[in-house]
Amino acid sequence: MADNALLSSTEEDWGTPAPYVALARDVMGGIDLDPASDAYWQYHVIKAGTFYDEQINGLARPWFGRVFHNAPSNRELKISVRPWWERLCEYYLRGEVDCAIWIGFQLGQLQTLQGAPAHPLQFLNLFPASRIDFLKRMPSNAPPQPAGSPTHANFITLLPTRRSPDAARAMLSRFIERSRDLEIGGALVRPV
Repeated sequence: MADNALLSSTEEDWGTPAPYVALARDVMGGIDLDPASDAYWQYHVIKAGTFYDEQINGLARPWFGRVFHNAPSNRELKISVRPWWERLCEYYLRGEVDCAIWIGFQLGQLQTLQGAPAHPLQFLNLFPASRIDFLKRMPSNAPPQPAGSPTHANFITLLPTRRSPDAARAMLSRFIERSRDLEIGGALVRPV
């Protein structure tokens, strides 16, 4: 099966709703980098210290700090999430990315990412109780609006800090506690 067959969207611009960004900010203590974004999403929702847009190309730039990532994908343009996940893993395993939240747009990513340097299921994951109601960009810089939930389930992966076991445990605890939020809710899957 070709990689692009696992991508479920003909649109790559699905914005992450504020509660999920708040989860990331609370768990990590802030967002230093959003490597695949633009000024619209930063202004309205993400508010990362640094972001890379299409012109800057986050795959060609260094990643660092606390990363929030809703990777672009597009079936028609054959844009796969795999290079984005591999880039995140590269900088995380080198210690340049301290911690990260990965928004898995669809569960098929778990298959697409097999054989990568690390796999999302090696980390703590939240499978929301209901599909994420992603956001769509509005014209004239108006605030984004709900785009409707995709026809598939989503997941959220926490790559915890590796600075110290105590800091990692605290981060994992915050992720577990915040995932109990009624608006987000869902099942947590811990690595074995």
